[in-house]
Amino acid sequence: MSYLAKYFTVKAIWLYVLLLFFCALLFGGRGLPVVWIAFGLLQVILFFGFINFLSVRWLALSDAIFRKKLFYNALWIRLLYVILIYFFYQAMTGKPFEFQAADAEGYHNEAIWLVGLFRAGKLSIYSDYINGRFSDMGFPVYLAIYYYIFGAVIIIPRLANAFLGAWMCVSVYKLALRNFGPAAARLAAIMAMLLPTLIYYCGLHLKETLMTYLCVAFIERIDYLVHDKKKILLNSAGAVLLGLSVFFFRTVLAVALCFAAGSMVMFSGRRIANLGRRLLAGAWLTILVLIVLSTDLTREVNKYVDQRDVNLQNQMQYFSQRKGGNRFATYGRSSIFIPMMLVVPFPSLVDTGQENAMMINGAVYTRNIYAFFVFLAIVAFIKKKQLRQHALILSFLFSYLVVLAMSGHAISERFHLPAVPFLLILAGYGVTQLDRRNKNYYIPYLLVIALVILAWNWFKLAGRGAI
Repeated sequence: MSYLAKYFTVKAIWLYVLLLFFCALLFGGRGLPVVWIAFGLLQVILFFGFINFLSVRWLALSDAIFRKKLFYNALWIRLLYVILIYFFYQAMTGKPFEFQAADAEGYHNEAIWLVGLFRAGKLSIYSDYINGRFSDMGFPVYLAIYYYIFGAVIIIPRLANAFLGAWMCVSVYKLALRNFGPAAARLAAIMAMLLPTLIYYCGLHLKETLMTYLCVAFIERIDYLVHDKKKILLNSAGAVLLGLSVFFFRTVLAVALCFAAGSMVMFSGRRIANLGRRLLAGAWLTILVLIVLSTDLTREVNKYVDQRDVNLQNQMQYFSQRKGGNRFATYGRSSIFIPMMLVVPFPSLVDTGQENAMMINGAVYTRNIYAFFVFLAIVAFIKKKQLRQHALILSFLFSYLVVLAMSGHAISERFHLPAVPFLLILAGYGVTQLDRRNKNYYIPYLLVIALVILAWNWFKLAGRGAI
């Protein structure tokens, strides 16, 4: 199937509406406030409605025209959202930051401070402040560049996010096209263009949009090296720089990227890349690893490895004891999280006082639905014995999700964001594998998801003593 039929999208929309109704009915008085119901309905209806519409309407477009439409539509969607949400936050919170903003305001203030230090010739103070915590410095430095040029105008980096998000959609298309063909690539790209979660983060002062773009760009360039012949040295150097840059945003994410590149070198057969190209990719990967090993970045990697057994326990304990926390969080285990990592997180369809989570309830719900097509893709890989052929994408996706499951952020959609574009690529391929037989699994899947979402919302309320 080269488009997503209404059979799937309409049922997903109606299930969301029913879940809103049952949560309001079952948890009387604890249903979502009207404003967040409106947000959720817009997110779900626009995403699923336009996937069907555009995957049919753009089916016959040439490759060049499709790319142009993809980029400009993604850009205008994100620019419009960034501007509107800026004023929405200003009206709701009194400042252009999200509800209970912590990291966002911290990045903003640190960037202002960094510009001041630079102009005063006192950058050594910032170096002492970082003290080897390289993964904490990437985004403040990035913001500081904008602030130095334009002044501390908050909306400027967010407009840049819109551009990065749109260009990432094109990178998703190129990566999927090279690996799964035009039908799957167009579906994946359209989903990336419309996905509420990716759009949402463009309007925040957080590192997720930039970091996710760097991940997709790195994997796409590595994939290019083993498939194409043009500008090999230039693209190799670019891939190394992209991979190295991720260490300055999230260390374990960069390690997962290196692992993916190494897996590609080891497992890709000659049909994917001849020996020469695999050796070249391996050489550039070695250079990247040597750069990391020769710096203090290794200290961050080793620190995470040494603390892997207590990270999850400590994080769950914190979630249970913080203000507004859930006392059931202490039962969180990696053995529980790992089997669910392709599907989680689940949406907050009840009023828990967490405005940010309630605001994106529809965006989170879309993940629970398109995961069905991700499962279809993985089953197809196994049946066709294509796991090695797609080692680059799969090894990054699963290595990062497993690390996430063991870190205490298994159900945080913010931490899932770097994996989302790759899930969409698999979902796009999964749609193309639909037939009469596996189509029959969709309704049972939706029923299971509905029960899990209802249970999750009971869990959120009961853990807070609200029912």
